Amino acid sequence: MSLLVTITVSHYLDGKGIKDKTHEDKDYYGYIGAYARHMRNALFEYSDYFKFFMVNKFIPAETALFPSVIRNSVLGGDTDSVLYTVMQWVEWYSGTIVVNSETKLPGCLCVYLINVITRHILAMAAGQMGVAKKYIHNLKMKSEYYFDVFMPTNRTKHYLSIASIQEGMALKHLEEELKGVALKNSKAPPELIKLFHDEAVGIMESISRGEKVHVNELFDKIAQEEANIFHSIMRGIVVS
Repeated sequence: MSLLVTITVSHYLDGKGIKDKTHEDKDYYGYIGAYARHMRNALFEYSDYFKFFMVNKFIPAETALFPSVIRNSVLGGDTDSVLYTVMQWVEWYSGTIVVNSETKLPGCLCVYLINVITRHILAMAAGQMGVAKKYIHNLKMKSEYYFDVFMPTNRTKHYLSIASIQEGMALKHLEEELKGVALKNSKAPPELIKLFHDEAVGIMESISRGEKVHVNELFDKIAQEEANIFHSIMRGIVVS
């Protein structure tokens, strides 16, 4: 629960942990303590619900047994990772997907509950394999990043994202990432790569503000670059 409290009061921590910040400024002790107590009481109030529906002994069927099922939450996965979204819950609770402190809290709470359920299911799996009870929690998975905006592509292991949380710690500045070799390295001219990167980041930032993406404007820019390349070839002009 300490990580959940850390995210909740991240606007006071300036990218640091609770221990580091309170060591610098003890005025935050009472503020952080009040948040922690409120969360503990709220989780305890709904503890019967959590135990009955989320961490019971009846493990759900594997989704692999239902190849035709439509997955609305899991966007992708790799050998040792899963990419999932809590956007539906955030929009249901907040009425919007605009990225701000009010929408991030329910999102982080969903991630926290998913982590709890994952820990429980892995412990159950370890127990069924005959692992001693004191070692059943050695099999772990954790949330590495919280992406405020995530844009998958049609190519495997290629996506664009804006991250605000890493390893349970709120980042001091948002981190924009273009994941995948084809998105980073290319034989295209540097100015075209820069144009692509700028437009991609611009789209993600617009989405984070709840703005619509104007497709026609993007098409106009692409068409203009295509025309420039065509005229450069026809005139034999080398553009450096």
